[in-house]
Amino acid sequence: MTNENKDYLVGFKKPPTSGKFKKGRSGNPKGRPKGSKNFRTYLNIELKESINITENGEHKRVPKSQAAAKKYANMAVMGDPKMIPILLKLDDIAESQNAQVTEAAPPSYKDKLVMSSIVERMQQMQMQEPAQVAAPPLIVDDNPSIAPSDAIDPNPQDTLPKE
Repeated sequence: MTNENKDYLVGFKKPPTSGKFKKGRSGNPKGRPKGSKNFRTYLNIELKESINITENGEHKRVPKSQAAAKKYANMAVMGDPKMIPILLKLDDIAESQNAQVTEAAPPSYKDKLVMSSIVERMQQMQMQEPAQVAAPPLIVDDNPSIAPSDAIDPNPQDTLPKE
């Protein structure tokens, strides 16, 4: 022992210096593992696993989530009063999750076409002088979501009542 350690008494709440962490050194150097799993993660993993079922004499391999949905739906249809509110609650949850997914859906093929035509027109406008800018090409939509009578008038001054 050195002279410093002679004065140090080992005892209750006083561990030996050899067992203490060194200064500037953590007791958990790696820290908490990132992405550690919780119950929801484990549940998702389990529900994605496939199991074998027999339906109408036919053997199928389906995810556990699909098998559970079939079981709940069949029990509710057979008249189990406990399953009907559970099934409705699960349907509400699934519907709200689907609504969130559709909000973040990637652009469709038509959206990409429209965006590319807008970019092309903007590039043409930058290359030409303001007097030479051509009118945008007419895009024909074979499935219009707005009827022509509902369309916005591009010249609202013309529709104002004359005084």
